[in-house]
Amino acid sequence: MDTQIKLSEGSSEKIYTMIRSSVITAQNRVYSAVNYAMVTAYWEIGEQIFKACGESDRAEYGKNLLKYLSSRLTAEFGKCFVLFDLKTDKLTHQDIGQMQMYVNYYTRELMNEGDNPPIGIVLCAEKNDAVVRYTLPEDNNQIFASKYFTYLPTEEELKRELRTEAFLKIDDEK
Repeated sequence: MDTQIKLSEGSSEKIYTMIRSSVITAQNRVYSAVNYAMVTAYWEIGEQIFKACGESDRAEYGKNLLKYLSSRLTAEFGKCFVLFDLKTDKLTHQDIGQMQMYVNYYTRELMNEGDNPPIGIVLCAEKNDAVVRYTLPEDNNQIFASKYFTYLPTEEELKRELRTEAFLKIDDEK
């Protein structure tokens, strides 16, 4: 008994295209949500440290606070080395390859037992997703590339860029 369903070539291709589009859209939403969460967390961390130190010259207090935070957070979350590279032009595969070399070197030569794997972040004026996708291995979770703004975007521009309308901040859920 032949149980295969026969689909026309055009019908199969149309279904494939629609499903592929759904998968890509979901991947982009996850990527945007993670980026938004990271940007928000780093912004809030910086703001909290700034407020704790105050606007006056409290350099010694700031140094002590950073040492304390570093010690406590490392004990709870582990240590991770982050490498940054700032590019003033468009991103090339050489830029990503160079960062991959730095991350590999750190992993093989400088990492200590108990350290989390290093992360490489390349910030660039212009990013091509295809260059990133085809330069890095498919299972990459250590090298990230992102376009930077030469100005601080408005809240509306940031929301539009990150497409955050589907995501709620934890405080807003309560």
